[in-house]
Amino acid sequence: MDLFINTPGTYLHVREAMFEVRKKVEGQVERHQFAAQKVSRILMSRGAALSTDAIELAMKYHVDILFVKSDGFPHSRIWHAKLGSTTKIRKLQLKASLGQEGLEAIQTWLGKKLENQQAFLVDLGKHRKTLQDDLKEAAEKIASLQFKITASQADSCDGLSDTLRGWEGTAGRLYFQMLGKAIPARYTFHGRSSRPAKDPFNAFLNYAYGMLYGLVEKSLIIAGIDPYVGYLHRDDYNHKSMVWSVYLFVDSQLTHK
Repeated sequence: MDLFINTPGTYLHVREAMFEVRKKVEGQVERHQFAAQKVSRILMSRGAALSTDAIELAMKYHVDILFVKSDGFPHSRIWHAKLGSTTKIRKLQLKASLGQEGLEAIQTWLGKKLENQQAFLVDLGKHRKTLQDDLKEAAEKIASLQFKITASQADSCDGLSDTLRGWEGTAGRLYFQMLGKAIPARYTFHGRSSRPAKDPFNAFLNYAYGMLYGLVEKSLIIAGIDPYVGYLHRDDYNHKSMVWSVYLFVDSQLTHK
């Protein structure tokens, strides 16, 4: 389970070999204990504190400690000083990023993401008769972009990364434009917005994506994969390119089902 601590003044420490959360509620001190074996992540926002004993217990049981912003996006983490696996994985990862393996992986992940977007819009049309034709047309345009992505050829992602991201972005705009029209009127929105979100739907989606980002990064670290060596996104300074690359794959499996 995830242990989310977002109440100012809350203190996380160890008592009887268990995590104990201590906080004041209406002048009274409340204490809640959690077995370390049952905790998968600890997420903390502003105003909370933890002890070094809690950190040691978390590292013993491979419990990820994330410090998150108000939108749920992690800004830092505490993790043990191990690679997570053999360095051979990172060597193969780097090799793949420079050749066709990386390109083929990205084409597969993006293709699946756009395929799920099409399927959802078509299915949505069955329940939104007044928008059925528009939803079908948008799905067909996304299908065309999917074909371009999967049919493109190059020696590596380097020469196609900007083009692939452009096609993905166009598909995303089509998808969210139609989704914004299809949901109940009180939640209608006009495209994606983030930091800050301009509507409740995007606020919720941004928060969920922030939570997902933390899970993806943790999974890469445990697997021994370098979060900074990606297949699609630029290798900018301190930019976790692989997190965003794998994020595409995870999102493709979850795309608004």
